Amino acid sequence: MSPVEARDAAFAEPTLPRANGAPVFDAPWQARAHAMAVLVVERTGRTWDDFRARLIGAVTESPDRPYWESWVAALDDLVDESVGGLSGGAVPGGGVPGAAGDGPGAC
Repeated sequence: MSPVEARDAAFAEPTLPRANGAPVFDAPWQARAHAMAVLVVERTGRTWDDFRARLIGAVTESPDRPYWESWVAALDDLVDESVGGLSGGAVPGGGVPGAAGDGPGAC
């Protein structure tokens, strides 16, 4: 998938919270998680549908979990599969590295 195709697919994702047609991020870590998903799809040659299937699975698995935490869980799953388990649970609980003080995984 080309960088433009990955970006376009990510922004067209129908499950994204929106206001006036634009994606809504309540905290900076959510925008970073979105960008990381775009990059993982783009750089691993996956399709956006690969990520979407994992997101649907994460939401189904824990329907009470906040949407963006499910997004990160889906991203972690895609990274694990794409790079042979490289993350190895390095982000406990599906937190976002570097999100200190503003979201899941905050230190």
